Amino acid sequence: MATIYIGNLPLDTAEDALRTLFSLYGDVESVSIVRVGSTLKPRDFGFIEMRDRADAVRAARVLNGQYFHGALLHVESYDPMKRRVSNL
Repeated sequence: MATIYIGNLPLDTAEDALRTLFSLYGDVESVSIVRVGSTLKPRDFGFIEMRDRADAVRAARVLNGQYFHGALLHVESYDPMKRRVSNL
């Protein structure tokens, strides 16, 4: 299992749209867009969990710097144990 950080998301991004995008590169286990406290307004970042690390690395490399719904994506691997983004 591999976690990917995805930043600079348009605020109207749906989790299903991200699942569809990342599914082009492999099996997606989960998609989560971070939301603000009690308002549940979406933030501009989220996380994707993919079943296979090699698929996650390929997806991140291809999608980083690509446009998605008019926004330039920032995509990197994420280590949840260290709570930080790392270069692929």
